Amino acid sequence: MSRLFAVALVLSLPTASAWAQTPSPAEVAPATKPAVKKAAAKPKKAAAKPLEPVAAGPCQLGVIAALENKFSVQKIGITVFGNEETQVPVDWGLNDIVAERVRAAAGGTGVRRIAYPKGTFEPYYERSEALFRIPSDKLTPIVRQVASSTDCERYLVVTTLSVQLDGTNQPLNGIGILDGRGPFGHPSLFTYFMVTIFDGKTFEIRRNPLPNLGRALARSFIPEKPNPLSLLDDGAFPQPAAAAAQNTMLRDRIRVLLAEKLDKTLPDVLKTE
Repeated sequence: MSRLFAVALVLSLPTASAWAQTPSPAEVAPATKPAVKKAAAKPKKAAAKPLEPVAAGPCQLGVIAALENKFSVQKIGITVFGNEETQVPVDWGLNDIVAERVRAAAGGTGVRRIAYPKGTFEPYYERSEALFRIPSDKLTPIVRQVASSTDCERYLVVTTLSVQLDGTNQPLNGIGILDGRGPFGHPSLFTYFMVTIFDGKTFEIRRNPLPNLGRALARSFIPEKPNPLSLLDDGAFPQPAAAAAQNTMLRDRIRVLLAEKLDKTLPDVLKTE
């Protein structure tokens, strides 16, 4: 059985652990001179370390964070000639946030992040099927391949979701920014993703999503509710689109929004499993 969630918005950044280090004792001066005691050095304040996945022991939940490392810069005009989209490659640690928020929501016990080679999910993200992806078609064999060397009771997979903007025939693809100088007001950020849970033995989706898929996607077609973090000033839209990759404001806002949505969504996902 499976659990599929098409969700749209999300506050809480990854936690970290620190370890204090104590320096070795000071050396004693030669006996020919009066001994001078050196003050004991204070323990150094350790730098924060990110949460690390469980590497050993029973695995109750394998986390496969598979958001695309792309930021969608989109314009939707009054006519079709005003529509533009650029997928900008970014390195913003979005999948790290997914893994850490799942770990926090699950309590950290028996949670293991599953690594996979770059490009593994590219067949699943073919743009021609952006609005009609069915997890059992292309996602299941990829997850089976990724998890082949692990042994977890369940696998929680988070993937980017494309939804249709209400009142148009244009999709909003995954995580990005929508230009607001057209009919949609100020520029706004959006974060759309889907959570799918697989059985660790059979790799069946834990609840068949197909009966509820249309209803779930219909809810997703409605733009996200206004959020102070998602609404931006007119000058915030990146020009050119490629400039988004180096825009720290967009990066930080998206990271917070993603964490916020995950923190709102994951407890319900895990509770029903």
